[in-house]
Amino acid sequence: MAGERAGPCRDTCRRSIRSSIRRRTKPKDPCLPTYKFECPSSFYFGQRSLVKLRYPSIPATSRTSLTVNQPNIHTESNLLYTMASTTKPKVLVILTSVDTIPKSGKTIGWYLPELAHPWEVLRNRAELTYASPKGGVAPLDPISVDLFSSDPVCKDFLDNHKAIWENTQKLSTFAGRASEFDAVFYPGGHGPMFDLAFDEDSIALIKDFDAQGKVISAVCHGPAAFVNAKDAAGEPLLKGKTVTAFTNEGEDMFKYTEEMNFSLEDKLNEVSGGKFVKSEEGPMGEKVVVDGRIITGQNPASSKGVGEEIAKALGVF
Repeated sequence: MAGERAGPCRDTCRRSIRSSIRRRTKPKDPCLPTYKFECPSSFYFGQRSLVKLRYPSIPATSRTSLTVNQPNIHTESNLLYTMASTTKPKVLVILTSVDTIPKSGKTIGWYLPELAHPWEVLRNRAELTYASPKGGVAPLDPISVDLFSSDPVCKDFLDNHKAIWENTQKLSTFAGRASEFDAVFYPGGHGPMFDLAFDEDSIALIKDFDAQGKVISAVCHGPAAFVNAKDAAGEPLLKGKTVTAFTNEGEDMFKYTEEMNFSLEDKLNEVSGGKFVKSEEGPMGEKVVVDGRIITGQNPASSKGVGEEIAKALGVF
């Protein structure tokens, strides 16, 4: 009698297992991947499409965690991670290493919102690498901390992400490596006026980025890095390009005019052939200019917009 009862039990178990497998291969939750254990190659191609289409702005590490605890595919999770991570464009962010104005000794550096806001836009959309002429700590302008410490994005960046600007790589190590990136971005602050405007490594790198058709971008005083930059043909990078940056009126407003080594507005207007533009709302009005692959912003208020335009140019916004 016991043997007769065992038969239906085994059948029930088999039906339960088959039902379970069917449920796993066709999950109700559309956000979960579709598993096809009988054909692993089908799974991987299907999962890659899912990563690109359903999770375009989620970090690769988050996307691949879907597979970590699943049977039969755990050993292939590294392959899936590599496939997912390659979908993110790479941006080289170049900060100043200058912390004082030579004429006055006034403390300067890079400007908090001009890195924090583009970072907020790009952090989950691109891989960001940070460099500066000297490497190590890139000096943060303390005035920008005082002025923007109540800004939520700036506060979070300042409180929780110091490692970004305290461990920059030396700019010279990126010589000849433009092919590794999709864009270069120069945040502002008065510092770039005194180093990046004349830095040979930066100038050479910009030329390589231009020759390879990459995105070249900057905000506020960041475009100082472009005043001596050349394109692939040896002409001024900005020749015939519409461009913006911090204006003469802005320098006057904050009483920096006499301390600067040159007028950024005048120099950019010269190398662009008279195509410097600025906000009609004054020196602190938002102004973002996109001319081909060149993206520039006028001031701190333009920082988020510059980040968004970079993301658009890279196809991730």
